[in-house]
Amino acid sequence: MPSGSAIVFGATGGIGGEIAARLLARGSLTVIGTYRGERKPQGDAVHWVKFDAASPEPDALRTAVEDVASPLRALLYCIGIPSSKCLVVDTPGGEWVSLFQANCLGFVAAYTALRNLCRASGTRVLVLSSDATRTLREKNGAYTSSKAALESVALTLAKEEAPYGVRINALAPSLVDSTLGRRVLQQKGVDDIAVYTQSQPWGRLLTLREVADAAIGMAIDETWSYSTGQVVRLAAAI
Repeated sequence: MPSGSAIVFGATGGIGGEIAARLLARGSLTVIGTYRGERKPQGDAVHWVKFDAASPEPDALRTAVEDVASPLRALLYCIGIPSSKCLVVDTPGGEWVSLFQANCLGFVAAYTALRNLCRASGTRVLVLSSDATRTLREKNGAYTSSKAALESVALTLAKEEAPYGVRINALAPSLVDSTLGRRVLQQKGVDDIAVYTQSQPWGRLLTLREVADAAIGMAIDETWSYSTGQVVRLAAAI
């Protein structure tokens, strides 16, 4: 891939942070990472840009990315929040709104703000979904539907942006061995995480590195240059 930049939304999270670190290790692209809090993360290897999916500021985002002054080759949207694991009828209305805002509408705001940069560079876009949109487990309706909405938006946008040379795909991993993943298991009422892990295909959960490498490959590697409008599931469906 020619030189330029890649922006990772949610680069302070587990998967987003792993993606940013592994992009830096590749060394071919300038890495822009978004953070949500008031404090900018330390270190100057990543060009940090503030972005809150709950209350996005598109003009500030666009200006900050333009200031990096390099073609935007890849956009990876890794922002996401889990649900409280309630039945659909018991999930508060505010939770539905928060999940849809972070897990789907934040991406809409981000891409809308950066669309001209993406179109000018033929950016390859990768959104992080979840295999929950396939398994449709109980007590996960709000989260699952917000990620399903993200997939629908991404696949529709892929058709709309194809004339500009922009490629858009989604990666949908199963549960990842991370701080967030373990918190999700606790919310599900899993007391013995080790026993639960052994019950999974291959006796383990996905690793952060596996998800990050798959996301980077889809967003950067020429092997995936033909693909657009696809949901790729990183899961063992057995």
